[in-house]
Amino acid sequence: MMKAKSLLKRARRGSEFRGFLKKQGILKEVEARTLKQAVKLTHQTGSPCSDGWSTGLS
Repeated sequence: MMKAKSLLKRARRGSEFRGFLKKQGILKEVEARTLKQAVKLTHQTGSPCSDGWSTGLS
């Protein structure tokens, strides 16, 4: 039972952070930067995308 409570707390924590970013007016900017970093990391490590196709982005 304790495990389920901690998972619920974690789920709320993320949504509260997204709400905070949205109130600050920077949610879209943060999401875009995060996506760019993920694509760059994937490209640098040579890992294929989840569907097996290369993004072609550099």
